[in-house]
Amino acid sequence: MVNLITALSGHYMISLVARFFAGVFGSVVWSLLGRAIGWQGAFGQNDYRERR
Repeated sequence: MVNLITALSGHYMISLVARFFAGVFGSVVWSLLGRAIGWQGAFGQNDYRERR
């Protein structure tokens, strides 16, 4: 959605603000994804070892 605003906007300042929010949103998504992967790695292996 933010990339669409950047592509269609004819104003430089609107494009800069849209790119800023795209970066913030992307950072939040990557941090949540990394946390989920870390959580699974930390606790997923322990569950496997306890079942054996």
